[in-house]
Amino acid sequence: MRNGFCNIAVTLQRATRVRDEYGHDDITWGTSIATLWVSVKTRVRAAAYADGTVQIDSVVFTTPWYSGFDIARGDRIVWES
Repeated sequence: MRNGFCNIAVTLQRATRVRDEYGHDDITWGTSIATLWVSVKTRVRAAAYADGTVQIDSVVFTTPWYSGFDIARGDRIVWES
């Protein structure tokens, strides 16, 4: 993949789990791991709503390979569109 297609900056965050006073897990997303440059592709339904909006079925983020960088399943992507 050519890097020129990665024109959108997203923030990758990792969850921090702490136990509250009742023993339940509390999850916070304050830990920002990195800012990545990605390409975004969306798949949109054919139907549109009366107010002009459409429903996005899926969003795919593509990023170039970063050597030595690990993205875990529990991480989240913050995308300010």
